[in-house]
Amino acid sequence: MPCKAAGGDCDGAKDILGGICDIAIANSYYVGLMRSGKGGEEQVAWGNAIKVILPTFKDGGTQVNVSGAAVAKNAPNKAEAVKLLEYLVSDEAQKIYAEANFEYPVKAGAAADPIVASFGELKIDPKPLTEIVSHRKQASELVDKVGFDN
Repeated sequence: MPCKAAGGDCDGAKDILGGICDIAIANSYYVGLMRSGKGGEEQVAWGNAIKVILPTFKDGGTQVNVSGAAVAKNAPNKAEAVKLLEYLVSDEAQKIYAEANFEYPVKAGAAADPIVASFGELKIDPKPLTEIVSHRKQASELVDKVGFDN
C-alpha cells in the first residue's frame, strides 16, 4: 500500500518501517540525510528500512528539481559574479555541495556523496522545462483527483 503523502521529509521512510505503507515518494537528499546519521539514530533506522528506486521513464529519465543561477544585467561586479558561478560548477565546489546536502551534483561527471552514489546512476530526463510545464494543469488535477496530499 502506498503512503498517503510524501511530506517532503522522512515520513514515508518512517511509515514504511512502521508497516503503515509499502511505497513512498521522497527526494533522494532526505535518504542521504537519514542514512548519514545526521538526523539521529532513529532516522538511520528509517533510511535503512527502505530501498531507493530512481524512476526512469520510457521516454526519458528521472525528473529532478531545477536550480539555476544568473548574473543580473546591471550587476555592479559582473566579472566577479561570473567567477563565482564558474567556481560553483567546478569539481571542488560540486564535491562540497554534494557532501553537504546529499544532492546529486549539477555538473556531469562530478562525484556524488557515497551514500547518494549507492542509489545508482541518476538518468536525468532531458525534456525541456517548457514541455514539462505544459502538463502542469493536468498534473495538478490528477494530484487532486487521487487525493495525493490528503
